[in-house]
Amino acid sequence: MHELPGRPARRPQRQRHLHHLPRALLPRQRLLRDGRRRRRLDRVPAARRRPSPGGLLRTWMEYARGFGSSPCREFWLGLDHIHALTSHAPAELRVDLADFEGATAYAKYSSFHVADRASDYKLTVGGYSGTAGDSMIPRQNGYGFSAKDKGLACANKYFGGWWYGSPCHFSNLNGLYLSGPHDTFAVGVNWYHWKGFGYSLKTTVMMTRPVT
Repeated sequence: MHELPGRPARRPQRQRHLHHLPRALLPRQRLLRDGRRRRRLDRVPAARRRPSPGGLLRTWMEYARGFGSSPCREFWLGLDHIHALTSHAPAELRVDLADFEGATAYAKYSSFHVADRASDYKLTVGGYSGTAGDSMIPRQNGYGFSAKDKGLACANKYFGGWWYGSPCHFSNLNGLYLSGPHDTFAVGVNWYHWKGFGYSLKTTVMMTRPVT
């Protein structure tokens, strides 16, 4: 089907959604040797935890729309944005983790999809590789997103919105910020297969990008 004369070509749906993202989150372009410009497949940060008091026990709508002013600080991109970024082309997920002793680890998933609001932003993730261990597929895969006012009671029990399953989680990157080892059970910023339920991580970053 040809575009009508004088009418600008319509962007693919994913590109139209990217057009409304904050400038700092847009994929950058690079100039190739032959002078053509091509989009770099930079990872778009979807969530970040940094040193801050408390947890992220917010409403379902806050998680849907997103919060935080900058991907360089603590923020959540928004489930509506994450859905759009993972729905119009195959996408992957990378999770970078750091502890208070200077160690780092990562988990990479070759397939990553977040469904729409009507489907409670159901998580589909697979193809693990990395050094952190797989704390997403066993308990979070296939479940919708829960927050303090919607979904499973796990969100209130563990002080943050997340894709909780049954039992609740092996990972919860939105839990209480407890600065390392703690005596409580699984309420911190947890990635069980790296540091267990009794250690709250220093920083975490979730990033997604199209699969080439």
